Amino acid sequence: MSKPLFGLKAMKYIASLLRIKATCARRVTPVVNSRKKEEYIMFGFVRVAIGDGERGLLYQNRRFERVLGPGVYRLWDPLARLELRTFDIARPEYEGKDGDVLVERLGAALARDFVLADIGTGEVGLVAKNGKLEDVLAPGSRKLYWKGVVAVSVEQLPARAWRCRPRWPSGCASSACWSASRWR
Repeated sequence: MSKPLFGLKAMKYIASLLRIKATCARRVTPVVNSRKKEEYIMFGFVRVAIGDGERGLLYQNRRFERVLGPGVYRLWDPLARLELRTFDIARPEYEGKDGDVLVERLGAALARDFVLADIGTGEVGLVAKNGKLEDVLAPGSRKLYWKGVVAVSVEQLPARAWRCRPRWPSGCASSACWSASRWR
């Protein structure tokens, strides 16, 4: 059994423990869309800074916890169980593989951070970014778009409105004209 320390020896011992803890600070490198952001952890706290054009998704033990908006966050993570993924919202398409999980876990709060394009099987989706048509979504597809810098709107149209059939002049309704066309 060790003897209790008093006075100067106790102070030196405590200082050596603090130096060991300070050198045990580890770097955390969250994935940030092909670039890395270095954050430092000291005494179990993580400092995370998210810019104005970014959003962060916080995961604990690989399970989604919450969406982080712009700002500086200090998170308690003594056992290194947190993972942060940041996304640039200037490109509004959500690029993650867990879109369905986000839809389920966020529920009604999804509309605060995302635009959901949930296209039915008999519909076609038109995606407009800043008022300009950018994309056409196939029937039965589901996509998430970040809200923020780029204004995204999704319009759903019935799929039968997209059928391509030529309108023949009234005098050309014969079967010869119809069979000769490539629109059949």
